[in-house]
Amino acid sequence: MLRTMAHFRIALALLAAGAATATASADVFEVGPVGRPYTQLTQVAPLVGPGDLVLVDGGATYSPVLFENDGEPVAPIVVRGLRADGARPVLSGGTNTIEIQSDHFVLEGFEVTGGSFRCVYHHADDVTLRDLYVHDCPAHGILGADEDSGSLTLEYSEITRAGNGSSQHAVYVTSDQNAFPGSVFRMRHCWLHDQNGGNAVKSRAERNEIHYNWIEGTRYHLLELIGPDEDAVTPPPGIREDSDVVGNVLVHKAYDPPLMPWGGDPPAIDGNFYFVRPGSDIRCDDGGTNSSRGRYRFVNNTFVRRDGGTGSHFFRPFGYLQALTMTNNVFWSLPAGAVGMVRNDDDERCWT
Repeated sequence: MLRTMAHFRIALALLAAGAATATASADVFEVGPVGRPYTQLTQVAPLVGPGDLVLVDGGATYSPVLFENDGEPVAPIVVRGLRADGARPVLSGGTNTIEIQSDHFVLEGFEVTGGSFRCVYHHADDVTLRDLYVHDCPAHGILGADEDSGSLTLEYSEITRAGNGSSQHAVYVTSDQNAFPGSVFRMRHCWLHDQNGGNAVKSRAERNEIHYNWIEGTRYHLLELIGPDEDAVTPPPGIREDSDVVGNVLVHKAYDPPLMPWGGDPPAIDGNFYFVRPGSDIRCDDGGTNSSRGRYRFVNNTFVRRDGGTGSHFFRPFGYLQALTMTNNVFWSLPAGAVGMVRNDDDERCWT
C-alpha cells in the first residue's frame, strides 16, 4: 500500500511538473497603440501557439486580422480585450473583420464592426467567442464555414444591426460533420436585437444548445435550426441534428432600423414572420434536402409577438424532422389570438 501511494505521489508530481512546463512555455503578447511591443493584432497572429495569451488595450481601433495557428484542447490560444475606461478594443472593417481558422481558440472582450461580408468568420473547431459587441455589419454578423468548422461557443455577447435581405444573418453557423463529427453550437446568455435583415440565428450545426438568451427583432426567423447545406457539402449518411432550446426570450416586433454608418437604409421590419423554423429550408414535397431529421426540445422559453398586423405562427416545421417537443413555455401575442402555434401544411414538413 505504501509503495502504491508513493508511486501515486510521483505520478502526480510528474503531471504537475509537465503542466508547469507547458504553462511556463506559453507567451504573453501585449498589443496597444502606445507603450506596447505590438501595435496591431496582425503582427501577433503569426507568432501565437498553444497556451499563449494576447492582451489588447481597449479604447483603440485595430485592423482586420486572420488567425491560423492552432492551440491545444488543454492550452487554447486566448486573445483578450482589456477595457480602457469601459471601452473595449475595436476590430473594424475589411471583408472579414476577424477570421478564426485556429482550433482551440478563445476571443473575448472585443467590439467587432464593419466587415463588408462577415464581421466574425468562424472556420475552426473548439472556438469560444465571449463578451463581444458585434454591430453594424452590412452582411453577416457571425458566420461559420460549411467546411472545417467544428464546435463553437458564443456567450455573454451582444449582436445588433447585422444581416441583410433574406440570406445574410446576424448569426449563421454550421459544422462540418465529416471533419468534426459530434460538434455542438452553444449560444448562451447573449443579447441579439434590432437586426437589419435575415434571421437572428440560423444554424446548420450537428447539435444546437440555445440557452438563456434574449433574441428580439429581425426580418425573418428569430431561430432557424435546419440541416446542412447540401449544395455546399455532402453530409455523412444517417445524419440527425438535434436542438435543445431552453430559457430564452424571443420577441418579434415591428421597427424601423436606423441608417447604417456606411449610408445604407434598411427597410422597415413588420414583425410578422415565424418565430422558429426547424427541420430544413426546403419543403419535403420539394425533396426535403437540407433536412436535419432531428428532434427539437423547447423548455421554459417565453415567446412574445407585439406591434404587428396579420399574424403568422410561432413554429413552422419544414422538411424532414422527427419531433418537436414543447414544455412549460409561455406564448404572448398582441393583438390576442393573432398568432397560431404550429403551421401544419402537409406539403411543407414530413415527420420521420
